[in-house]
Amino acid sequence: MNIGAQMKDFIKIIETQNNRLIELDSVNEDLEKRLEFQAKNKMNLESQLASQERLWNERFAALSGERDSWKDLLEKECRKTDHFKEQLFRKDKELRKIFQQKYGGGAGGGGGPVEGGGGIKSVEQMRKDKQNAANNNNR
Repeated sequence: MNIGAQMKDFIKIIETQNNRLIELDSVNEDLEKRLEFQAKNKMNLESQLASQERLWNERFAALSGERDSWKDLLEKECRKTDHFKEQLFRKDKELRKIFQQKYGGGAGGGGGPVEGGGGIKSVEQMRKDKQNAANNNNR
């Protein structure tokens, strides 16, 4: 083979290699652009996640505070209710005693309204009656 033919072969190989290099550079640029795009998306998503997490933590703290205030209010109302029940029980007891003395002759005799079943009911008896009525309605 002569030198001219060898030169043409080498030139063809170099052109093929240059074309391949250009193609690989193009692929490399495309991959770099994709990687940068994905990295930006990831950073944006992480930023959104941090923001959402911060908002949820603030909302959780607010709701926890609201829950605690409602819990305190419930406890206060329960204490008030228990106090009123106790007062009602004492007043009921006093009224029973008054009716017992007035209609029952002092020591339980006389068959007045308290003993006849048509008189004043105790708070406990009213609760039992209410529970029995609820049970009967559920049947």
